Amino acid sequence: MMMKKVNYLLIMLFAVALMSTSCCKDDPIPDPVEITVDDLVGDWDFVSLEFDGATYTDCAEVLTGSGYEYVKLSLFNVSTTELTLYDGCVNDSSVWDYALTNNILDIPAFNLEIQNVETFFDGNGEILKLKLLTPASYHLEGGVYTLEKR
Repeated sequence: MMMKKVNYLLIMLFAVALMSTSCCKDDPIPDPVEITVDDLVGDWDFVSLEFDGATYTDCAEVLTGSGYEYVKLSLFNVSTTELTLYDGCVNDSSVWDYALTNNILDIPAFNLEIQNVETFFDGNGEILKLKLLTPASYHLEGGVYTLEKR
């Protein structure tokens, strides 16, 4: 009789121990990757533009002849509040105030969404991919610019 009570007690202790353990641990949720204005400070040279299924690395007559602006977009003298938009096809630049919110560069001329947020720091913050969001007939809406830090 005493042996049955000991066995029963051991089974109950084992059952309680199993119920108190979890099958999987709650992994901490990683902090979302966020690019700050400090990460953008400096000069960003045009590398390429992906637009309408084609990739452009130089001033393409197909685009510049169509009246599009900012075919070869670069960002120069980027501070935490101001930047210079430079179009290498027409050799023109303009200075703008900007804000960075939810990985979107809000520039009065248009908005650019940072596309490589997850991988930006993998390359030491040297490559920036920006998608043009603001619709306008003379801008390359939906085009994705690849820029490289000088």
